[in-house]
Amino acid sequence: MATQAIGNAPSGRFIKTYLLIWGFLAAGALTYLATLAWQPGPMAPAPRQPQTSEPDPGLRAMSRALAEVRTIGQTVTELQKDVSHLKGAAEQRDAQEKEVRSRLSALEERVTTMPVTVATPAPPPTAKQKAAEKAAQIKAAAAQQKAAQAKAAAPRIISVAEPPASAPAPAVKANAAPAPLVTGSIAQPQATIVFGEPVVTKARESVFGVQLAAAPSIDALRLSWSLLLERHGAALATLQPRVVRPRTEGAPYRLVAGPLPSMAEANQICGELRAQQASCASTDFVGEPL
Repeated sequence: MATQAIGNAPSGRFIKTYLLIWGFLAAGALTYLATLAWQPGPMAPAPRQPQTSEPDPGLRAMSRALAEVRTIGQTVTELQKDVSHLKGAAEQRDAQEKEVRSRLSALEERVTTMPVTVATPAPPPTAKQKAAEKAAQIKAAAAQQKAAQAKAAAPRIISVAEPPASAPAPAVKANAAPAPLVTGSIAQPQATIVFGEPVVTKARESVFGVQLAAAPSIDALRLSWSLLLERHGAALATLQPRVVRPRTEGAPYRLVAGPLPSMAEANQICGELRAQQASCASTDFVGEPL
C-alpha cells in the first residue's frame, strides 16, 4: 500500500499543474475576448480592397477554344449548305441527262425505223468508156459540121408575091421575050462551090525557157525573182518572168524565165547559174506574166 501511495503522488501533482496551466490559458482568453467586446471600433479588421488579379491562362485557353469551336460550327453549317446546293445541282443534272438520254433513244428508234436508201456511187469510167465517149463526141461534131454544110449548100426557094393593088402594072414591050414563069415549088439550080488555092500555115515554133524556182504563192515567186535579178543580173536581165500555175491542189507555183530560141541557150544559162550554186532547169517558155 505504501508503494502505491508513493507512485500515485507524482501523477497527482502533474494533473494539478496541467489543470492550472489550462486555467490560466482560459482566463487569458476570456480577458482577451472581454477587451475585444469593450473596444470593437479600433480592433475591427479593415475592409478588404478589391484586388485586380490577372486572368488565369487556363481560362484564356478555354475561351479561345470556345471561340474556335464556334467558328468551326459556323464553317460546318456553311459547308452543309454548300453540300445541299451541290446535291440539288447534281440531281438537276441527273434529271437533264435522263431527259437527253430519253430523247436520244427516241431519235435512235426513229432512225432505225426510217427506211434508209444508200446511193451507190457510179463506178469510175474505164479507158474503153473514155475512148468510146471521145469517139461519140467526134462523131457528133462531124455530124453537126456536115449538117451545117448541107444547110449552107441547100437550094434557095423563090416565092412569088402578089403586087400591091395601088402599084401600076409594068408596061409590056412588043418585041420583048416572055419572062420565065417562076413558082414556089420550083427550086433554083444548085450553085457550084469553088475552092481557092490552098494556104499552108507554118507550125508554131517552140520557145524555150529556164525554170528558176518553185513556191507555194505568187508573192513568194516575185520575191525570188527580185533576189535572182540582184544576184545573177548579167544572165537574167534580158529574160521575162512567167508563172506556171499548178494543175493539182497543193502543188507549188513555178517560175519560168525566157524566151530563148533554142534548148542549147537554156542549158547554157542553167550551167552558169548552177556554177553560182543556183537551181535551174531548161523547159518550155509557158505560163502567165509575173
